[in-house]
Formats: sequence, structure tokens, C-alpha cells
Amino acid sequence: MSLSDSDSFQSAVEVLEVEEDEASSADAASFETAKTSRRPKSVSFTAEAPAFFRGRKTVAVAPGARGESEEDGVESQDESREQTAANIDSLLSNAIADSDDSLDGGAVARNTLANTRANSSPSRPVSRLQQRSHSQVRPPLAPAAPRLKSLDIFRGATILGMIVANYQIESVAWPILLHPPWIGLSLADLVFPSFLFIMGVAIPISMKSGKKSYQSILKRSLKLIAIGLLLNIPFSTIATFRFAGVLQRIGIVFWIVASAYKAIPSPNLFNFVFPSFLLGVWGLLTRVLVVPIANSSPFPDLPPCPAFHDPAFSYYEPPHCTAESYLDVSLFGRNHTYQNLPFDNEGTLSTLTSCITAIAGVVVGTSLQRAVQNDYSDGSWRMRLCFRLGMQSFGCLAVSGFFVICLGVPICKNLWTPSFVGVCLFFSIGVFGWMFWVVDGGSGTRRSVVVTDAEQSSLLGGTSSENVLAPHSSNAKVPLGFETLASCGRNPLALYIFSEVLVFALSAMEWCIPLFEFLFGWIQWGGLGSLLWSLLWALVVIAPFGVYLDSIKWYWRM
Repeated sequence: MSLSDSDSFQSAVEVLEVEEDEASSADAASFETAKTSRRPKSVSFTAEAPAFFRGRKTVAVAPGARGESEEDGVESQDESREQTAANIDSLLSNAIADSDDSLDGGAVARNTLANTRANSSPSRPVSRLQQRSHSQVRPPLAPAAPRLKSLDIFRGATILGMIVANYQIESVAWPILLHPPWIGLSLADLVFPSFLFIMGVAIPISMKSGKKSYQSILKRSLKLIAIGLLLNIPFSTIATFRFAGVLQRIGIVFWIVASAYKAIPSPNLFNFVFPSFLLGVWGLLTRVLVVPIANSSPFPDLPPCPAFHDPAFSYYEPPHCTAESYLDVSLFGRNHTYQNLPFDNEGTLSTLTSCITAIAGVVVGTSLQRAVQNDYSDGSWRMRLCFRLGMQSFGCLAVSGFFVICLGVPICKNLWTPSFVGVCLFFSIGVFGWMFWVVDGGSGTRRSVVVTDAEQSSLLGGTSSENVLAPHSSNAKVPLGFETLASCGRNPLALYIFSEVLVFALSAMEWCIPLFEFLFGWIQWGGLGSLLWSLLWALVVIAPFGVYLDSIKWYWRM
């Protein structure tokens, strides 16, 4: 299609639009709404119309030709527009046939024909409200950012697991729910690291808007620390007040990790360099701080610490001869540690490696941000993500084995050793990956569709409504009990505080042991009675309370 033919063709379009204007203006006085609903004219051209347009009669409706009633006027206008549309179809079809020898020219002509048909189609007068609602194609409203249900479920399982472990009757406890005295691993040891991991997963999801400031991060951390200190008051006196605790560690770790996540711009620096720095500081202090207590007796009631040349010397045991013990007693004093031990379970030095657990959660949470945003894909990336989580889980287990076998670092929760971090991440990432597969990423998920206005879609020459993809949504049936866990996972802080207050109330009234003896004291087999006792409180008291809070939409947010 040559340049002159293109100019002539565009001029022809202008002539037809002018004809349409003349036909519509004849009825302007009676149909103001019909006039205002018309599309504005396109840019006009000055080229002379080609010969095949000359001699055409202008289709218009004379003012005197209107009927006496309003309906006759509407029908007259409809007929004129239909005739105008027929002329446009005939004329532009001839133009397309002449321009098909040029790929670009034919495409332009066909697009022009489609747009002209759309804007020349007959229509009855509409109200201003209808005009505003149909003036343009409305895109589907962006849904509210969905919650990651698998994260809520895992958080709920973790908080209930923590309550089951805390409610054990220590003298007759279920063995795997007892914390080892020092070195070793039990199921109870995996609960608290899982909670730190979940907190790390939530950090990039909650901070994706970029609205959280350093002040808000610090404020939230101080709130958690303050609540933890308040919970320690009923279980101690001024002389034996414990400064460390579960919520205190969560608050400190959150402040360190969230502030670093906001401050460090490079993902590689945050994912690799920052945890390596924390691990290096932990390793350095572990070896340096044992120098003052080696070959000495820091505690008169405990055996002396071995010297460096002693074959029994170790950086990791006995407990009172470690850097953790030296730092905790130096900062707090032995009277202010957990049960006056020469160390604290949530002590100072182990907080550094606790941050690595949360950082691993941040790495997973960063890859999960797509799950809580508009996902217009077919969901196959979710299957790949589950596979990647499985590989990361086994990778953490391999790292733990390297520290144990090659470097001789034991698995110890109280020291929060790197080998302990690896085992806990193997468990946390593996379980969370399985829950994500079952709830958010498995075969039960599908692509949703948005049903748009069919007339508007056809006017634009678009695809049919069933081909329009909406954000990904999970339609998998949640396994039995997962909804209860999700409800508890939406209110973990409230449930933890409620469980601690309940323990204090039972102990103060001296009802705990008598009630246990009455209900399960007769079961002597392997700590089963203590297990049933803790499950009773977790599943019959705490979990229903969490479901109730979720049903009334009451959540304790920091």
C-alpha cells in the first residue's frame, strides 16, 4: 500500500465520520444523551478523497422526517446508523482488498475497519450512568492480597506443639518431648527454631510494601521484649528475676534480621555474607571467651574446667565451661538465669546463630512473595518451588552433618550450634514445603477466570472471557484439622500468652498436679499420661480458643 493510497484511505474514513456526525446532529435537540455517548472524532486528514468515494449519497435524516413520537425518532436514527455502517463495511472492504499486497497496509486497514465498526454500531440513547459504565472496558479489580494459608497452618502447628511441650509433667513426661540436659536432640527442641523460621518467612511478605520503617521494627521488637519480661514476673522474685526468655529472643532476632533485610540492598549480601558474618562472630567468641575460665573453677558448686592441653577439654562442654555460660553469667548473674543454671536456655551468644535460622526463613519467604501477589501463570512454578524447598531441606541436613563429622560441632540447642541450626532447618523447611504443596501448590490449585462484559470484549476485538486469566487461587480441599491450625496460626501471640497465664493460674491454685493425677495419673506406661494431659490442654482448651478468636476476627498484632 503506497503512501498516497494510505492518505486517500484515511481521508475516506474522515468523510464517513463527517457523514455520521451530520446524521447524528439532526436529532441533537431530542437526544442529547445519545450525542454525548458518541466517541470523539479521530484526527482529520486533508488529502483528497479517492475516486471510488465520489458520487456517494450522504445518508442523513432530515429534521422533518422524524416521527411524531419519540420511538419513531429513535427508529429513524437507528436506520440511518445501520445504513452508515453498511456503507463503511462495503467501502473499507474494498480498501482492504486493494491493500492486501502490502502486509503493513493490510493490517492497518483491517484494524481501522474493526475500530470503525465498533464506533459506528447502532445504539439507543443511554443515560449518563450507563454512559460512564460502558465508556471503556473496565479491567478486573485486583483482589486483596491473599494470606498464605500454609504459613498460617505451620505457625498454628508450631504454637500448639510449643504448648504440648511446655505442659508436660516433667517427672513422668513423654521422653521425646523432654529437652536433653545439654547435647542431644528431641522433638521438643524443634519447636522454637520452627517459630523463628516462620517469623523469617513472614518478614519479606510483610515488608514488601516498603512502608515499615526502622522505628516501627524497633517498636515491635521492644513490645515483644516487654511482654516477655512481664510473663517472667509471676515465676520469679526481684532477686531471681529472669531477663531472658522466648519472646525476648524473638524480639531481638526480629529486630536484627528485619533491620538487616531493610538495610542490605543486595540479596547475595543478605543471604550469604550476613549469615556468614554472624557465624564467624559466634565461632570466634566461642573460642575466645573460654580462655578466662579454662583450668579454673568459676562455680564453687561445680567441677573445675579442664585446661586447654587436657584431653577432656572441649569448647562445647561441660555447660559451665563454655563461652555461653561465661557471657550469660557475666551479663545477668547466675541468680537471673533459668532455674539458676550456669547458663540460660535463651542466652546471649546463641542469639547470633538464632538469627541464621530466621535468615533462612527470609530466603524462603522471598521466593514465596509471588504466592501472595497476582499470579497469572498456570501455577507450575509452585511445583518447582516445592521441589526446590525439598532440595534446600536436604542441603541443610548435609551442612549439619558436615559440622558434626568434619568439625566436631555437636548438636546442642542451648548453644544453638550450627549443626543444630542445620537439623532444625531440615525439619522446618521440609514440613513447610510439604504443607505448601498440600494447601497452596498441589494439584488442587487451578487458574481462575474473570468474566468480563462480553459486548465490551467484542468491541475491542479481544479474546473471549474464558481465556482471561485472573490471579492464581488455591481451590484444594484442606485436610481435616488444617483449618483449626490455620485459625491458631493467625493468633500465635495471643495463644502463647493465654497458655502461659493459664499455667500460672493452675500453679498458683495448686490444681495442676492434683488434676493430672485425677485424669491421667493412673496411666503409667512410658509417659503416655503426660502426653494425653498436654494434648488435652492444647486441643481441647487452647485450639478452640484460637478458633473462637478467628471466628470473631480478633487478632493480637504488634
